[in-house]
Amino acid sequence: MTKQKRSEIEKLLGDPATSFWLKAALRAALTRDPIDAERDAGTLYLVLRCRAEQALKGDFVTARPRLGR
Repeated sequence: MTKQKRSEIEKLLGDPATSFWLKAALRAALTRDPIDAERDAGTLYLVLRCRAEQALKGDFVTARPRLGR
């Protein structure tokens, strides 16, 4: 990882405007294999993008989905 990339990560982690959720996700991702973390981040992006599009269309269900099982 280059110094510039490390600096950008440090800025995000130190920025009070960065959500606690994003900071925790970033810290967890940094401990993983970078290819696996990138692949999972891409999948998460697609799922959240779909959810946001549904919300904008008014198709969003406000109840939290049950995951697992």
